[in-house]
Amino acid sequence: MQSKDIIEVLENSEAISFMNSHIKEDVAMLSLKYQGKVAYNITVCLQLMTIYKKARKKLPTFWQHKLALDARSYEQSSSEAVAAYKATFISGDTLLDITGGLGVDSMALSEGFSKTVAVEQNKELHALASYNVSKLNLSIERILGDGVAYLSQGKVSWLYVDPDRRSGVKRSVDLNYLLPNVIELLPLAQSQADQIYLKLSPLYDVKEAYRQFTDLREIHLIAERGEMKEVGLVLGSLGDKECQVHLVDVASGFQNVLPWSVLGITAARLEYHGQHYMHIPHAIVSKAGAAQYFSGSGVSRHKEFELFFSDSTVSAGFRNFELVHHGSMSPKSLRKTLQNRGIKTINILLKGSNESAHLWHKKLGTSDGGEHYVVLCAGKNKEAFVGKLIS
Repeated sequence: MQSKDIIEVLENSEAISFMNSHIKEDVAMLSLKYQGKVAYNITVCLQLMTIYKKARKKLPTFWQHKLALDARSYEQSSSEAVAAYKATFISGDTLLDITGGLGVDSMALSEGFSKTVAVEQNKELHALASYNVSKLNLSIERILGDGVAYLSQGKVSWLYVDPDRRSGVKRSVDLNYLLPNVIELLPLAQSQADQIYLKLSPLYDVKEAYRQFTDLREIHLIAERGEMKEVGLVLGSLGDKECQVHLVDVASGFQNVLPWSVLGITAARLEYHGQHYMHIPHAIVSKAGAAQYFSGSGVSRHKEFELFFSDSTVSAGFRNFELVHHGSMSPKSLRKTLQNRGIKTINILLKGSNESAHLWHKKLGTSDGGEHYVVLCAGKNKEAFVGKLIS
């Protein structure tokens, strides 16, 4: 879809009414029924509806106000919930976003700044974002051009950088292969901005951050509904303070702040010895390497996998389960155990195996869902743990 076609449809009152009336219906059927029978581009309208169906949770404002977007910009954008979280600590006088994109982040952040400038070099994406800024009457200056070149024009309070993580058809987490090149950009960025926010891939190794950046103030590990969304680095004068690591799930409300020095701390790795509760770290806790820190004393860890056990009912930073069975991961034995307990629906988690949960449901005669979880540890002992979700 071209930006002009998208905007043309969004400016058509009949097209907007059509979307509102038919958003829950099958797009293929709508195409057959209305192709050539309406006075607007029905193909573009239906493509927008397909995106809006997915966007209603991730980008509710875009659906509510019928803002412009396409499939690629939707997939690459932050969710509004993640952007809103970043607005809680990024604020000041002037914000320069040199990788403006669709503008979800700058739209949220602009409320905390006297002046916000977003630069985007893709003409089509710039047109979509500019339309949205105008439609919402936001105080954001959108500029079509090279963000790095614009950075040289003056100092700013905050610089926001969301480099393109795609190199050809492959994703890259090496900072030297991002666009713009973060390592090459750093001297100019540090001279022009009081503070810098780098939005990096959820696959980025946080331990690399300390090696690569001498002015690392904060690390923000941001998840949504248990899934890692981004690693955010705040660069700026640190003074005598230690770098802080913020662990946040914007959907569940889980938040915790850790000093950098505790990451990777390990306690004595006692093996499972009949404890009553099982704990699986949230994605952000695992990402930080802080699972053992959260678990505290009296907690044992599986000798091969990041799976913890204790006699406590609740442990912060974990999904917590009451253990109802521990035994062999033999399908025959496990199937009998589940049948004896009347458990017909389960959630399957596999550790150390490439087999699918679907295959194991067939082996066990179960269906997906419910409050019971089966954790299959395909390590040396080939164990199965069955737990009932508590929190």
